[in-house]
Amino acid sequence: MLQLTPTAARAARCRAQLLTAKDRAADPVSAVRLMLAMQAQNAKAARWAVGIRKAEGEAGRGVR
Repeated sequence: MLQLTPTAARAARCRAQLLTAKDRAADPVSAVRLMLAMQAQNAKAARWAVGIRKAEGEAGRGVR
């Protein structure tokens, strides 16, 4: 089973989010929509990561 460290996961996500030449050549509205979708995905990932850390911290103190 492959386990990603937070740093490796962030690097992979950043590489995946680069605009390709085709995306840059598209109309500006499409490029903006793509970038906004990526930002929403990042925000969702950040909320998930914070939730996991909170749950791990609470479990470590015996609070559930």
